[in-house]
Amino acid sequence: AMRVRLGKDHMMNDYMRPLVHPIIYRLYRCSTADVSAFEHLLSLSPLPSQPSEMALGLLYHVAVSDMWPWTNESDSGPTYEEFLEQEEQYYFSAGLTPDLRQLWDIWNRYIPKQDVWRRFADISLPVLMMSGDLDAQTHISQGLHMAQYYEANIDDTIVVNPNQRYFVTFPNVAHGVLETSFIQNESSFTCGMYVVRSFVDLERNYLPDTSCIAQLVEIDWTASSGVSQ
Repeated sequence: AMRVRLGKDHMMNDYMRPLVHPIIYRLYRCSTADVSAFEHLLSLSPLPSQPSEMALGLLYHVAVSDMWPWTNESDSGPTYEEFLEQEEQYYFSAGLTPDLRQLWDIWNRYIPKQDVWRRFADISLPVLMMSGDLDAQTHISQGLHMAQYYEANIDDTIVVNPNQRYFVTFPNVAHGVLETSFIQNESSFTCGMYVVRSFVDLERNYLPDTSCIAQLVEIDWTASSGVSQ
């Protein structure tokens, strides 16, 4: 349960993320003072129940149908126990995969059409793809796979791409770069917002301006703010 809490409540929250390292350190040390600190932490915010209540029916339906990597009539992939054993090796995770595996057996799944399953649309429009490299919900590898398919520019420095397709990585940013890519001394707009605005600026001819990435707020791993109390 602590693994799920770290994955969902802490890594995905810029305010709570500084507590990840101290929590893991205290787990290993496990002194009397550490136990008291955990009891206090749990009293402030109870551990999430399982299965997660964040996943709605539509998410379940798509996840065990279109998004299931082994989608066919009979192949369910690894067992629930195998998924659970794998997740127990992690320090933190969202904890959804074992729950979804249990649902696979009982859900009224649909079998996607094989001519469109796991394929990308053939488009001729400009494309901007953005991902935070600390995204625990939609991993950056998924976005890079799409970027390679669309032959997008995926370099650290944006150069003109004849296809007008770009993939922008936001270092140390979690899920939802439009909301979580905070800039130093900026409270109104995030870096993700600036990049999108520059991309749709017709005067730039769909060339994103990523200069704000250099001003991204760094992660405070010291937990020196009030949250540490």
